[in-house]
Amino acid sequence: MAESKNGNNNRIPRGYKREDTERRLKWLKEEKGIEFQDPPMNDPEDLKGIIENHIGFMKLPMATTGPLLVDGQYAKGEFFVPISTLEGTLALSMSRGMYATFASGGIRVRHVKQELSRAPVFFFDNINDSIELMNWVKKNQDKIIEAAESTTRFGKVLRIDQYPIQNYLILDIVLDTKNAAGQNMVTLAAKVACDYIKKETGYNYMVESNFNSDKKASARNIILGRGHSVIAETVLKKSIMKRILGINADLVQKLQRPGPTISAMAGTTGTHLHIS
Repeated sequence: MAESKNGNNNRIPRGYKREDTERRLKWLKEEKGIEFQDPPMNDPEDLKGIIENHIGFMKLPMATTGPLLVDGQYAKGEFFVPISTLEGTLALSMSRGMYATFASGGIRVRHVKQELSRAPVFFFDNINDSIELMNWVKKNQDKIIEAAESTTRFGKVLRIDQYPIQNYLILDIVLDTKNAAGQNMVTLAAKVACDYIKKETGYNYMVESNFNSDKKASARNIILGRGHSVIAETVLKKSIMKRILGINADLVQKLQRPGPTISAMAGTTGTHLHIS
C-alpha cells in the first residue's frame, strides 16, 4: 500500500471495536489516499492450476502497519504495509520499528540483481572423468545454454558455475527468471540441459544436488543470493532509539560485541541482535 497523497497525520487510529476498524479504513482513505475493500471470493473453477482438492476459503485478520519511508529504485515514498497475523502485538511492534526508521529519515534500498539456479550433480567412477566433463562443459557451453533456454520464453541463462567435489560435479545453472519466481522454470531448464549433456557424454546425473539450497538458509545463498538480492540501510538516531524504541544506543553497541562469538558457538547463521 503506497499513499497517493501527502498527509501529515501518521498515527494509525487504535482500538478493537468495529467502529475502530471503520475509523482506520476512513483514516487510510482520507489521510493517505488508500481505499481498501474486502476482495471478492473466487469461483472454484477459477482456481484450477492454483490449488487442488479445494474445499473453501479461510479469512485471516488483516492489519495495517507503518509509516514506512522508502528511498528505492522502484519504490519511493511513504508506505503503509498490510499484514495478516494471529500474533498479538506484532502489528504494533512492526509499526513502532517502521516509525523509528521514518523519524530517522527512512530506509534507503538498492536492487543488486535477480537470479535463480538449479544445481544438478553428475556422478563418475573416478575424478579423471569429472575433469573431462568440466572441460567438455566449457567447450560446449553455448549448446548447453541453448538447450536450457529452449524450455522458456522469458528466462535467460546467466552462467553455469562448476564445482567438482570428490567424484561428483555440480553444475549450478543460473538464470534470470524475469518476473517469475522461477523454481519450476530453472528445474525444467536444468533437466533439458543435463539431458543434452548425458546424450552427448553418457554421464548420469540427478537434477538437484541441494547445492542451491532451495528453501534453506545457507552460506551459498547469503553470499551469492537466490531470487532478488537487495541491500538496505537506515541510520537510527540515539534520541529516536530512546524515545520510540525505549532502548539505549550505547547499551545496544555493548551487547553487540560478544554477539558474533556467541552466535558462532551456537552455530547461528546470523550474528546480529534482535534489538527491537
